[in-house]
Amino acid sequence: MRLTWLPWKEKFVKAWTDLILHFGHVATSRGEGAHANLKKWLPSSQGDLRDTYKAMVRLCSAQRVEISQKIASNRLKQLNSLQVGTLWSAVTKKVSHYALTKVL
Repeated sequence: MRLTWLPWKEKFVKAWTDLILHFGHVATSRGEGAHANLKKWLPSSQGDLRDTYKAMVRLCSAQRVEISQKIASNRLKQLNSLQVGTLWSAVTKKVSHYALTKVL
C-alpha cells in the first residue's frame, strides 16, 4: 500500500493541492460527466478491456463528428448581433460565435 499510494500523495492531500492554481474549483463533475457518457456506450458492465476500448473509440468518433457538425453549422450561419464592423466580418469565419458574443 505504501508503494502504491504514497508516491501520489501530492495529488490527494489538500496541503499539496493548494500549491496548484485551481481558482477554488475542486469539483469532479467534468470527469464524472465523461464517465457517465462512456458508460452509455459500453455494452455491459461485464465487458473486457477490448470491449471497453472499442466503446471508447466509438464514443470519441461520435464526439468528433458532432463537434465537426457544430463547427460547420456555426460557420454557415451569421449572427445579426455580430455584424458591427469590418473587424467582426474579418474574424467571423475564424472565431466561434460563442467567443465573439463574449467579446461583444
